[in-house]
Order: sequence, then structure tokens, then C-alpha cells
Amino acid sequence: MKLAIGLVAASEGLHPSLSLCEKCLQEPLEAEYYGAPGSPVPRFSNYSTEEFRRAALLGKVFVVSDAMRSAEFAGWSCEKMATEFPEAKMRREYDWEKNGKDHNLQKLGDQKWITTTEQGEEAADRLKQDQSTPPFAPFYWGVREFKGDNSLGPKETIMKFKDNLVKSVPYFL
Repeated sequence: MKLAIGLVAASEGLHPSLSLCEKCLQEPLEAEYYGAPGSPVPRFSNYSTEEFRRAALLGKVFVVSDAMRSAEFAGWSCEKMATEFPEAKMRREYDWEKNGKDHNLQKLGDQKWITTTEQGEEAADRLKQDQSTPPFAPFYWGVREFKGDNSLGPKETIMKFKDNLVKSVPYFL
């Protein structure tokens, strides 16, 4: 309560020692801080952990161009995922009419999912709100949701994926 009263007093100039200076608490405009839309995104490589930490704390957009160097999943395609984890099961998102309980019905090994371009529920409404919204419903393999059952595929498949994932953490983390 004292802080709120102090801030009101400062903003109203009610107490000379509390008045805010002209440059206090100012934030830059988004375009000044983040760059104008369409501005080139800064790219870096050979980042140290400390350099990455400092850049991430600024909250700005940037690309670490060699983030996947020596990572197990580097260069993997959807086809490679389907070949390596054929028994894994995933679901199509935004499919509430056909799959209202979000069951994982699609096997990765059945590669038709790679070229499927089916619109999700309410795609037309979302496009009216934002023309840049992708209308297609993506497939999702919720490995983080694994609870030891076979809903995402056999346990061996999930463990193989997790082993590869551990070997794919970017070098600067």
C-alpha cells in the first residue's frame, strides 16, 4: 500500500523528492528495441554459454546459426523421424469433431501424415481474424506427456527418442 501511495504521489508531483525525472522508467518503442517488422534478424555462431545467456535476457530475436552442430537430430526430416520411430503415435491438432478426446491415432511410420494438408476445426474463423494464420492442423507427438503407457508408442520408442534428444541439446546450453 505504501508503494502504491508513493507512486501516485510521485506521478502527481505531490512530493518534490518523489517526482519522477524525465527519463526515469521510459521504455523504448518496440520498433526501436526489436527492429521494424521485416528488419534482418541478427545471426550468431560459436556462442558461449555466457554470450547466449546475455543475448536471451535482452528478449530480442536472434538466430544461432550453428545451434545444432554435432546434435543427434541435426538434419533430420519428417521422413527420417518416421523411419526411426515407426511405432510412435501422434495426433492431429484442432481435430475436435473427429478426435474430441485427443487420442494419438496417427503412427509416425505411416508416412501419409507428412503430406497431409487438412484444415483444422474453425480454420475459416481463424483466417478471418488473422490472414497470416496457417489453416492446416499440425500433427503433434507429445513425448513430454509420456506416462509409461503405450498411448504415444512403445516405451522403447519413447526411450530411444529421449536418448537422441539428450544428445541434441545445443552446445551453448
